Amino acid sequence: MTAERRKPQTGKQLLLRFAEGSDLRDRLDRIAKANGRSTTAEVLLRLEASLQAEEKTGGLSFAQTVKAADAKAASGDPDLETRVSELEKAVKALQQPRS
Repeated sequence: MTAERRKPQTGKQLLLRFAEGSDLRDRLDRIAKANGRSTTAEVLLRLEASLQAEEKTGGLSFAQTVKAADAKAASGDPDLETRVSELEKAVKALQQPRS
């Protein structure tokens, strides 16, 4: 059996660095594997979903929500897990359909 050859990669690249001590990369790797995707595909899918959610809301932008959650978490508790939790809540709120 021969190994499948991958197509040459095209498109623009983005070098992304994760903060030291952050487990975000590991979490993304685990989620991607569970979903049967590469980490890159998982990240792109999630970015696209967040941008679509922002477009749907027409109001509070994703960036504004992230800044508000970050400021709230940083003012009372700079713990990374708390900040991640706040950001996840903000993303879920953006994904909810408006009535």
